[in-house]
Amino acid sequence: MVFGYAFLADELVAFGQRHGYGDDSNFQDQHYVTSSMITKQLPRGKRRFATVLHLERKCLASCFVVGSNLKPETLEMARDWDLIKRMQEVFETKELPRWFVVYKC
Repeated sequence: MVFGYAFLADELVAFGQRHGYGDDSNFQDQHYVTSSMITKQLPRGKRRFATVLHLERKCLASCFVVGSNLKPETLEMARDWDLIKRMQEVFETKELPRWFVVYKC
């Protein structure tokens, strides 16, 4: 599992449009550009991304990852309050990250 902020594709594109990311050329490009622009605002070495199952909405989502429960080192990353605060600023939220199941084909 990963600990982070998950967005459905349309939520991510809408976020990008509100912030002027990309040129509205097409949905896939807008999704990619928005993901890239968000990632660039996060500290180097802490830019992690996963495709997760959003169980409440029963679909896949893009997740900006704080940490995971894969091993002790990555579990410790889930307690990185500086990164959590930075993500809250970027996503303009006061919500804390949540745990999500990583999607595997």
